[in-house]
Amino acid sequence: MISTGHSLVGNTPAIQHKIVKDYLPNKTKILFRKYQLAILIADMILLNGSFIYFFQQAGIFTTSYQTTFGSIVFSFLIINAAWLIAANYTNLYQVNEHSDSNEEIQKILFNSLSYLGSISFIHHYLFQETFAIYLAHTAIIVFILTSIILHIIIRSYYKSKLSDMRYMIIGGEASNITYIQEKIAKIYGEKAECVGRFGNGEIKGIIKLGGYKLIKEFIKEYPLDKVFYVDSPLKEAENQDIVSICRSQFIEFEIIPREIGLFNNKIELKNYGGLPAFSEPTEKLHRLRNRVIKRAFDIVFSLAVILFIFPWLLPLIAITIRLESKGPIFFTQKRTGYWNESFRFIKFRSMTVNEESDDKQATKNDSRVTKTGAFLRKTSLDELPQFFNVLFGDMSIVGPRPHMLKHTDVYSELIETYMIRHEVKPGITGWAQVNGWRGPTEQLYKMAKRVEFDVQYLENWTFWLDLKCIYYTVFNAVQGEENAF
Repeated sequence: MISTGHSLVGNTPAIQHKIVKDYLPNKTKILFRKYQLAILIADMILLNGSFIYFFQQAGIFTTSYQTTFGSIVFSFLIINAAWLIAANYTNLYQVNEHSDSNEEIQKILFNSLSYLGSISFIHHYLFQETFAIYLAHTAIIVFILTSIILHIIIRSYYKSKLSDMRYMIIGGEASNITYIQEKIAKIYGEKAECVGRFGNGEIKGIIKLGGYKLIKEFIKEYPLDKVFYVDSPLKEAENQDIVSICRSQFIEFEIIPREIGLFNNKIELKNYGGLPAFSEPTEKLHRLRNRVIKRAFDIVFSLAVILFIFPWLLPLIAITIRLESKGPIFFTQKRTGYWNESFRFIKFRSMTVNEESDDKQATKNDSRVTKTGAFLRKTSLDELPQFFNVLFGDMSIVGPRPHMLKHTDVYSELIETYMIRHEVKPGITGWAQVNGWRGPTEQLYKMAKRVEFDVQYLENWTFWLDLKCIYYTVFNAVQGEENAF
C-alpha cells in the first residue's frame, strides 16, 4: 500500500533545508549501477571459470597436448568478446529496479548461444580433431545454471537494499493517477511514497500540494527521487525550467501520457525516428523466437508421449471403450483453432454415440457418459489423442482449450474479449483449466472467467508458465478434479 506522505507546506525553511541535506535522492539509481557491475563481474568470472574447466577436461593444459600459449589466450579473447558483444546487443546488464527478472533469464539463455558458438569456432579453427567438443555441454550447462542462480541472488540482495522512493505527480486525473500508483506499488511496495500532486481539483487519497505555479519552489526544497509529469497548463518555458531544476537536484523527471489508463496491460514504446509512441505490447507469442521455442517443445513433448506411452496405453483404453459401448474408439469434432480457423479435434470417445455432441456440453451425471468415459474424463486421459493434433500443428501442449464452433459463434457475441483467445494455438491444457475453470459453462460468468484466464495466459506467456501448467495438469489428474466430468 502506498503512503500518501506528509506535506511540508507549513514547515520553516530551516527544517526544509535540513531534510534536503540529510536525504540523498536517487540512491536507487546508484545502487543498481553497483548491481549492474556486480552481475557483470560475476558472469565474467563464471564464464572464464567454466571455460578453464572445459580446457582442463579436454586435456589442453597437459604437457602431452601440443598447443601454444597464444592459442589459449586467443581462445579466451574470443569467448569474452563474444559474450560482451551479445550482452551489449541484448542489454543484459542495463537493468534497474523495475526490470523483469524473467526477461533477464531469457537474455542469459540467448547470450549462452554466443558461448556455444565461440567454443565451436575455437574447436574448428584451433584444435580440430583432438579437441573434445562434447565436453563443452557440461561447461555451458554449469555456466547457465550458476549464472541464473547468481543473478537471482544478487538481484534479491540489491532489491532488499532499496531505500524509500519519494515521488510527486504533476497534473492528471483520478483514473490515470490511480493507474500510476498501482504500477509503482508493484515495483517498490511499501517503500514507494507519493508526497502529493500539483494540479487542479481534489483527488481522494492523494495530497494536493498546491497550484502549478508553486512546483519549482517545492522541487528545490523537498527531497524527491522522481517527478511524474502528466500534464499542466504551464507554458513550455516554465515546464522546461521544472526539468532543469529536477536535473540540478538529481531528480528523475519522467513523462507519463495522460491516456496511459487506456491500456490494461504493459505498454510498448515505439520509436519513429525519434518520435516516441505508446501502444499495447506485441503479444509474446507473436514473436518468432518465442513461437519457435514453443513449437520445438510441442514437437519433442508430443513425440515422447506418442512413442513411449501410446504403444501400451492405447490398446488398453481402446479395448475398454469397445467392450462397454458400440462405436468408434476416437471421437472427432470440428473445433475453433488458431486465428479462428477450424480443425479436426480428436480424443478418446467417452460417451455413447449421440446426435447432441456438436451442440451440448457434458454435464454432471450426464447419461451419455459411459463408465469408462467417466474415468477417462476424471483423469484427463481422454485428451491423450490430442498429442497428434499437437504434432500436426493444429494445437499446442498449453493454450486455451478449443471450443465447439457453435459455442464460438454464441460467446463471441456475448463476451467482448472472447476472440482474443484465438491469437494462440489451442492447448491440451491451459491456464484457465489448471485454475479450475473447466467443465460446463451453463452460466455466462463461467465462460467469462475462462476467457479472462486465457487472455492472461496470452499476455503473460513464458516458457516457465507452460511448464507450470503441465505440472498442475498432472497433479490435478492424479488427485482428480471436481469439474472433470
